[in-house]
Amino acid sequence: MTVGRKRKSIPPELRAIVKPWRETQQNEVRRAMKLAKGDKFLAAILLGISKTTIYRMLQDSSSANRLKGQT
Repeated sequence: MTVGRKRKSIPPELRAIVKPWRETQQNEVRRAMKLAKGDKFLAAILLGISKTTIYRMLQDSSSANRLKGQT
């Protein structure tokens, strides 16, 4: 038995305007890493997150990229 609402499809015109949160988050992490010249600790400070969080986000991002490459 499934609890909760069914996922609604997003109209294409809205999809073009609003990016998914995870994509936006990954873009900001990449941008901070570029500004920090690869220094993860400085990038975390720029983003206002902990060092542990940025390591997790980078790991999640690289795992997702690997999975995309397998399809």
